[in-house]
Amino acid sequence: LVIARYTLFLSPLFKIKEVIVTNSSSITSLDQHVVEQTFQSLVGKNILLYTPHSIRNFGFSAIPRLKDVQVDMIYPETVRVDVAEKAIVLALPGKDMFGLVNEDGVVVKTTPTLDSPLFKVSVKPDDTTTLETFYVNQQLFSPDQILYFIVGKALLEEKIGFTINQA
Repeated sequence: LVIARYTLFLSPLFKIKEVIVTNSSSITSLDQHVVEQTFQSLVGKNILLYTPHSIRNFGFSAIPRLKDVQVDMIYPETVRVDVAEKAIVLALPGKDMFGLVNEDGVVVKTTPTLDSPLFKVSVKPDDTTTLETFYVNQQLFSPDQILYFIVGKALLEEKIGFTINQA
């Protein structure tokens, strides 16, 4: 019994030697190195003391921008983690940058050009000015407002038969 316990919990046989992290998001806003480093803290720990559920919860608590975390335990020494970020749904045109907003209404990235077609929304706090400066992690909209943008745009496109690219 003592040998079995030692083999299961203390021997290097069941220590995690490799954590493979992939990001399956179509548009990424997170630094891949930061995501990998977050899960690399598992290296050297006993794989039998962790479950896919516990690693998944750890990912959500460490990186709030994640929408999904899939974990595969490849016994005896490898963990494969596939993360998906919350979707980027809006682009906010600024002076010389676009602010990319995820489904929670948070600006998650700024970029000088758009690589993919996103719905562009100009923010006007009053009649004379347009908000042109955006900061990463700035909460500009509530999730309900984002849902309103997306559903409203889809319903309007359905009614008029044209694609809306900017509002």
